[in-house]
Amino acid sequence: MEKKKGEKEMKVSNKVYDILCFIAKIIAPLATLVSAIMTIWNVPYAEQITATLASIDVFMGALVTILKAQYNKGRSGEQP
Repeated sequence: MEKKKGEKEMKVSNKVYDILCFIAKIIAPLATLVSAIMTIWNVPYAEQITATLASIDVFMGALVTILKAQYNKGRSGEQP
């Protein structure tokens, strides 16, 4: 996909990227465990909490994927 005139790329530091990856890959899947426990114990609004956590996980995964693609695209233009 070509960058349009005036369009800026999203850039983040390695530390921010690592934190986002950690959240998307480690912390967010714990939501599945929490969801199961809430359902077993009939916690109020368990379905809504589960859907919210799943939505956040999907967003974080998409964000990390976009950032990685931009990073890889930038590296492919570098000279060795």
